[in-house]
Amino acid sequence: MKTYFTLLVFTIMAFAPDLVAQNSSTTQLTCFHPFAHKFAEFNLTNSTETTKVLKEFESKVELESSEARGEIFVYGGKQTHINEITDSIADLRSILKLPEHYTGNEKIWVSNGGYRTSLSAELYVRPRKCSEGARARPDFEVDQVEFAEAPPNLTIVKNSNEILDIMKSKTEIVCPPAATAVGACKGAVEVFIIINEKGSVVFSSAVSGHPLLRSSAAIGVKSWKFTPYVENIITFNVKGFVSIELKQRNAVLDY
Repeated sequence: MKTYFTLLVFTIMAFAPDLVAQNSSTTQLTCFHPFAHKFAEFNLTNSTETTKVLKEFESKVELESSEARGEIFVYGGKQTHINEITDSIADLRSILKLPEHYTGNEKIWVSNGGYRTSLSAELYVRPRKCSEGARARPDFEVDQVEFAEAPPNLTIVKNSNEILDIMKSKTEIVCPPAATAVGACKGAVEVFIIINEKGSVVFSSAVSGHPLLRSSAAIGVKSWKFTPYVENIITFNVKGFVSIELKQRNAVLDY
């Protein structure tokens, strides 16, 4: 009887994806694979090595389980270019033959992880739907990064009020439908921006605020125009954080 019980326990642990534990008031689902696990971490400097690792990762995700998902975080370097991360994400998606735009059905997700010392990627396998996803672990905040398009000797750091003082025009940024649906339109989003010598926003990254508002704020601020900043007859780039509040949609549509 004891031997039978032991075999039964091992069988459940080996093959059951989830365990339902009941108590007096609730039914709880316990995940046997609660966390994503790291598959690899490497610099994105060697295209041959990158392709090799990605193909191995793709096979690992496919063989893990039908529910498994792959998660890739791309990190820009501390000394970088404005489009380094977005270009690298596009390159990895191309190698993996993922569609140009997310559909929600991909087995592998590639996303912006922030900034580290050099251009690199982290690959994680999320074994089951119940598994907690991995989180990006950047080493630097965006305002600590040096962008080639905004060298320190030609860039001035300003606070939010100072940046808004040189604004020429702006377009109202409307709260996205998903945020409107859950009543998340209130509250400001803090966005780090770089304004070039012509007064155009060439880089934006939301660093705080409701997750459903961040993308809209970062994209919308790029349409704003500023007066070029001139000091001692030299025109400088300007960088800093601005606080943005999104406009709430009307409850009734006008026809």
